[in-house]
Amino acid sequence: MGIIIKTKKDYFRRLPLFLIAVIAGGLSPFLVGMSGAIITEAITGQSCHEGNCGWMVLTWACMITIPIGAIVFIVLSIIVVIDSISLFKKEL
Repeated sequence: MGIIIKTKKDYFRRLPLFLIAVIAGGLSPFLVGMSGAIITEAITGQSCHEGNCGWMVLTWACMITIPIGAIVFIVLSIIVVIDSISLFKKEL
């Protein structure tokens, strides 16, 4: 029995959603920090860096979230391979 992929339609429905969620979760501090820094820079007219802008400090959290996202991505890939093998064995 598959955990993520139970039918062939799940390749097109669930798998892309899981992949996007893992990538967005791993890069979320960078995306939020850079977006906030760009907005702050546009409002104030001063350049943002770690010394004068709290948004840029947030990007340092990527040192934690990117490795966690990579581990989750590897686990997701293993689950997908196992589900795919069981799905194709079931069809034969």
